[in-house]
Amino acid sequence: MFNISISKIFLALLIGLVVLGPKKFLSAFKCIIFFFKKIRLLLINTRNEFEKYSTMQELQNNINQISNIKNNNMIFNELINCVNDLKKEIHYFHLKNKSYFSNNTYKDEHNVQI
Repeated sequence: MFNISISKIFLALLIGLVVLGPKKFLSAFKCIIFFFKKIRLLLINTRNEFEKYSTMQELQNNINQISNIKNNNMIFNELINCVNDLKKEIHYFHLKNKSYFSNNTYKDEHNVQI
């Protein structure tokens, strides 16, 4: 991650041991390890939160798509109902005006089938 070799780490630890002494070095080393663990946990939690957010966004997109499909289905069903109503009206119109449609000249001109 930081491109630090093992030899550089040991050199830094050796310099820290010489500068701080054995007692202070151990407590400083424990604090540094604790600090890095906290940073690591913070990064893991942040990554998990981003993944949750991403998953929530995907779910919201799926819900929107389903809602659109449902709306389209409702529109389609409404269209079918309108077509059925028109068929009923046409049938009623034919029944009401049956004598007019029985005229052969109108049937021949407009290709009406009764």
